[in-house]
Amino acid sequence: MKLFTNLHFIGIDWAYSTRCLCILVCLMVLKTFSVATAQQFVPPTEPGVVYANVGGKDLLLDVYVPENPQKPTFPVIVWLHGGTWFSGNKNGFGVNYAASMVKSGFVVVCANYVTNSRFPAQLHNCKAVIRWIRANAGRFKMDTTKIGVWGEGAGGHLAALLGCTADVQSATSGDVTIDIEGNVGPHIGFSSRVHAVVDLYGPTDFLKMDENPVEDCASPITHNQPTSPEALLLGAAITTIPDKVKLANPVFYVTADDPPFLIQHGTADCNVPPNQSEILDEALNKAGVSSTLDLLDGYRHWDSGFYSFGNLRRIRTFFEQAFSPKPAASNTQEDNSR
Repeated sequence: MKLFTNLHFIGIDWAYSTRCLCILVCLMVLKTFSVATAQQFVPPTEPGVVYANVGGKDLLLDVYVPENPQKPTFPVIVWLHGGTWFSGNKNGFGVNYAASMVKSGFVVVCANYVTNSRFPAQLHNCKAVIRWIRANAGRFKMDTTKIGVWGEGAGGHLAALLGCTADVQSATSGDVTIDIEGNVGPHIGFSSRVHAVVDLYGPTDFLKMDENPVEDCASPITHNQPTSPEALLLGAAITTIPDKVKLANPVFYVTADDPPFLIQHGTADCNVPPNQSEILDEALNKAGVSSTLDLLDGYRHWDSGFYSFGNLRRIRTFFEQAFSPKPAASNTQEDNSR
């Protein structure tokens, strides 16, 4: 009986020690995670800069400038948040990771765009951001020959549109014509061209979104319904307005002079099916544009894996390569007056 009792207490001590060890390990992991997360946060050099005013409301952006007084200019990355075009802001999910690129020698601009208007108001805002960058290049040491844009979801859609609509003032499909460039902001005389695009799971061809749905989705989105995000963006069920839909599709604007693209999409994305990125990648490559598509197995919409250290390194490397010196005449500084 005494032996049983001793062993019983030994068992309790062992179990207690094991639990303590597990708790200690968990605390250490949480602390490490917290430190890693904290290291991602970088305060903006200048927050809340007004880049335009629409209907009496200021549109804001944050600017992050590298601390390197030796360099005269830095390449630029513009971050566009997601949120189905009707939610989200420049301080939302992913912004800290985008802002961390300032540590690698990029000026980072994180911008708001309208989330209460129909297309193409969002695109007009984004183009105003690019024009603002060119108009304020000297103030923030921005190299206007190296402007990249990076967005997720709705922001990926807008990033792709920026990449594919350089110098497009207006566009027509059937009997529908829309203004592409817009007149938002005070810097209308500047170009809205960008030089590299990272598109994370953005819609690219709305009427094909329901053709290849992802299996085993708990509550899949039917994009052809009149209540879908795309329908709300355009003002009607997308099957009833095919010409207007075409003008909202990045794939509609693909031409040979588009900048290089890195497109990433999760195979388990129940919000935006992976076929959307496949369609854009195929169109870009067919036009002779440099495009790389990463289909990431098991990744979902807004998956944290897109912001892993490894994937952030891949995105950084893409921008560095896109901005690397090109042979012969492409080294010439562009005319900022356009």
